[in-house]
Amino acid sequence: MRVNAVLPAGLTLTLVLAASVAAAGGSSGLMDRARREGTVRVLARLPVASAPLAMRGTAVGDQARRVAIRSARGRLEAELGNTAWEIKHAYENIPYVALEIGADALARLQLTDRVSGIAEDRLEKILLAESRAIVQADRADSAGYDGSGWAVAVLDTGVDASHDFLTGKVIDEACFSSNGSCPDGSTEQTGAGSARPCEFADNACLHGTHVAGVVAGDGQTVEGIARGASVIAIQVFSRFTGSTCDDDVEDPCAKTFTSDTIKALDYVYGRRNDFKIAAVNMSLGGGQHSSVAACDLEDSARKEIIDQLRSVGIATVVASGNESRVDALASPACISSAISVGATNDSDGVAAFSNSAPFLDLLAPGVQILSSIPGGAGATISGTSQATPHVSAAFAVLNQRQGGQDVDQVLNALKSTGLQVTDSRNGITTPRIRILDAANQLPGSAITSSGLQITPDGKRTLVSKDVGAERWAITLNADDGSVTGNVFKSDGSEPSFVWCAYLFDDGNSNANERQITFECSGADACPGPSCPAGQWTTLATVALPGSFFLPPLSAASVMSTTLSPAQVSGDAPSGLQVTPDRNRTLVSKDVGSDRWAITLNAEDRTVTGNVFAPGKEPTFLWCEFQFDDGTADPANVLLTYDCHIADRCAVAPCDASQWSFLQEVVVPGWFFQP
Repeated sequence: MRVNAVLPAGLTLTLVLAASVAAAGGSSGLMDRARREGTVRVLARLPVASAPLAMRGTAVGDQARRVAIRSARGRLEAELGNTAWEIKHAYENIPYVALEIGADALARLQLTDRVSGIAEDRLEKILLAESRAIVQADRADSAGYDGSGWAVAVLDTGVDASHDFLTGKVIDEACFSSNGSCPDGSTEQTGAGSARPCEFADNACLHGTHVAGVVAGDGQTVEGIARGASVIAIQVFSRFTGSTCDDDVEDPCAKTFTSDTIKALDYVYGRRNDFKIAAVNMSLGGGQHSSVAACDLEDSARKEIIDQLRSVGIATVVASGNESRVDALASPACISSAISVGATNDSDGVAAFSNSAPFLDLLAPGVQILSSIPGGAGATISGTSQATPHVSAAFAVLNQRQGGQDVDQVLNALKSTGLQVTDSRNGITTPRIRILDAANQLPGSAITSSGLQITPDGKRTLVSKDVGAERWAITLNADDGSVTGNVFKSDGSEPSFVWCAYLFDDGNSNANERQITFECSGADACPGPSCPAGQWTTLATVALPGSFFLPPLSAASVMSTTLSPAQVSGDAPSGLQVTPDRNRTLVSKDVGSDRWAITLNAEDRTVTGNVFAPGKEPTFLWCEFQFDDGTADPANVLLTYDCHIADRCAVAPCDASQWSFLQEVVVPGWFFQP
C-alpha cells in the first residue's frame, strides 16, 4: 500500500507501508511479456570468472578481462543467430550485456550456457542505497571513512531515536518551540526524549526522522551516507492551526519561527566542546532571495550564528527550497556563510522542484530517497530536504578523513571534485557531490597512527617508522620476539626483506628505555625467486630501544617521511621471501596502485603489515584467515580473508574496537608463493 501526498513547501512523499515489492513474474513473466509486447529488455550475465584480487586494477588484468568479456559476448551473439535481438549496452569491464529481445531469442537464452543469468532491465526509482553509490558514500565507507567520531545536528521536526535504523545514533536532544510544542509542553526542553518527533501534523512530523536516517542510518540492507556518524536531534517546530496553515496540506500544521532555529543554532555552538560536530542540517526555510547581499541583510541574526559556527569548523548546510525557482533560493540557504544544497534526480539532472540560483553551492540526490520514519517504518521522499543531509553527512565523512574541522577546505574539495551538472532551466552549472573523490583530495588526518598499531588479537605490533633515511614497514611477533617486514630505501629502489631474530635485552624495567638486541638478516639479491635459508645475508646486530615498539609518550606522530609514488611502483625482484625458520612469508607486491608490504604468519594464517598508497602514509593492515575453496593445488587454491585497517584513531594506538573492517579479500595461493 502506498499513500501519496505533498508535504509543506511542495515536498513529494510516497509512504511505503509494506517493505516487500512483488516481482515481475520471473522468466515466465518475461516470456509472457515478450509474446504479448513483441520484445522485452533484459540484462544477461556472461560466464566470465572474476579476476584474482592481485590482478584487479592492473593494466594487464584489466586488458585480459576485457578480452574475455568481448569473447564471451561474441559467442552469445553467434548463439542468438537470426532470432530477434538487439544489443542496447555492451559493457567493457563487467560481464553483462543489455539486450532488447523477442520471444524466440529469450527462449534461446533460457537454454544456452552462453549466459549464466538473465534479469529484467527494469525501470527503477532512486532509493537511499543507490544514492549512497551515486555520491560515493559506499566507496568512501570501504576506504574506512564513514563519519565515525563525528556528529551532525539535525534541526527538524524531531527524531525517533528508537527506530531500528537509528539505534544508538542520537547522542543529544533538545527542543525549541515557541508555541510550546516540546514533548513536555514547554517552549524549551533538553535531555533524553526532548527531540521526540512531534505528533500534531501527520505529514510533517515524520520528516526529521527521515532526514536523520539519510545522514547516519545503519540498517541491514539500507544505510545512511555517514553510517558511522552520530546525530544531535533538535526539534524546532510548533503546532499551528487555521489561516497559518492555508499554504500547507494539513491543519494542524508544523511551522518554525526563525528565532527558534537561531536558538537551536546557538545551542549547537554551545555544545561544540562536548561533541565533535561536523555540520548542522537545516532541511527547512522559506521566502525567496535572488541575491546573497539582500539575504544576508534580511536574515542578519541567523547569519551571525551561522558565521560563528563556521568560524569553529561547523558547517551549516541548508536546503535551497522546492518552489522550482530558477533565480532565487529560500532562506536561510541564501545566507553567504551557509552551504546551500539543491536536488538532482536519478539521471543526474536538476530536479524540477529544486530552487536554483548562481550562488547555489552544491547538488545531491533528492528524488525518491528511502529512509526511516517514526514507528519503525520507511518512506521514500523527494525534495531538497533529502538532498541536504547527503551533504551534511559528507562533512562528517570528510572531517574524519582530514582529522579535523575546516569548512572551507571540505567545501572546496566537494566543489572541485563534484560532477558538474548544468540546470537546463537556466544554464547554471553546479557540482553534485562525490565524496570519495573529495576525500582523496583532502590531506590525511593530522594524527597518522603514531607509526605503530597493535593488532586486535594482541599478537603482533605493526610498525611504520623511519630509521635514518629508510622506512621500516615491519611486524614484531609476540610469540618469538622476531621482527619481519620490508625496508624501503630513500632512493626509491625496491625494498629489502628483513628478518630479525631476537637475541636478548638488557633487563631494564622501564619498557621504553629497555635495549633489545636482534640479529637482522636480509634477502633481496638471490638468483632464484626466493632465497633458501642459507642465502639470507646477515645485515647487522641491531640494538633498539623498547620505545621503538611502543606508542609514543605523546599523541604526536613520529613519522616524518611520506613515500613517493616511485617507491611503491613496479615489481620487486621476487616480491616474496620465506624466513629461514619457515614461520613467515614476507611479501612486497603491488595490488592495483597500492604496495602491500605484509607478512603471512604460518601459526594462524593471519596477514599483517602496511599498505602504501602513492604519496600517502601507510594504512596498517590485519587480515584474519576465513576459509579456502578446497582446491588441492597450493598455487590455485583461493584463500578468503577478512581484512581490517587502523590508521585514523584519535589516540594511538587504536584499541581493538577501533580497527575498521576494510573488505573481504580473496587471493590465489600463488600470491604467497615465489
